[in-house]
Amino acid sequence: MFDGMSHSGTMLVLRNAGISPCSLPALPEAVFLDASHQPLRTVAQPEQAPAAALLLAPGAQVESAMRWVSGDVYEHGRCLAPAYLGVVVDGRMLSAAFAGQVCGPGDQPPAYAIKPFQPAAAQQ
Repeated sequence: MFDGMSHSGTMLVLRNAGISPCSLPALPEAVFLDASHQPLRTVAQPEQAPAAALLLAPGAQVESAMRWVSGDVYEHGRCLAPAYLGVVVDGRMLSAAFAGQVCGPGDQPPAYAIKPFQPAAAQQ
C-alpha cells in the first residue's frame, strides 16, 4: 500500500498458481468490504479502456494499480472504513485485510481509480 498527502493506493497482484492457462478480465473487479465481507458502495473509475480478456500462463503474474482519496478533504465529505479489499476472480471473491479509509463528496459514493491488469515480473 502507498500513502500520500490525502491519497492512498495499492497494487493488486494475481498469479496463476495452476498448471493450465487461465483467462481473466483485463479490468479487475475490486470491491471494498465491511467487517462482514459485505460490499461497500464505491465507484470504480477505470483509468483506460481495457482489452477484453487476458490469458495468464501457469506461474505468470499480472498487476493493477488502484488509487483513492484517503483524507477527509471534501466539504461535507463522507469516509468509509473498509475492513477488507476484495477482487473477484472467476466468480470467487479473494480478499485481504484493509486498514485505512476511502473518502468522497457527501452526495455520492467514494470513487477509486483502477488500471487494467498488466504483465508483472514473476516473484521468486
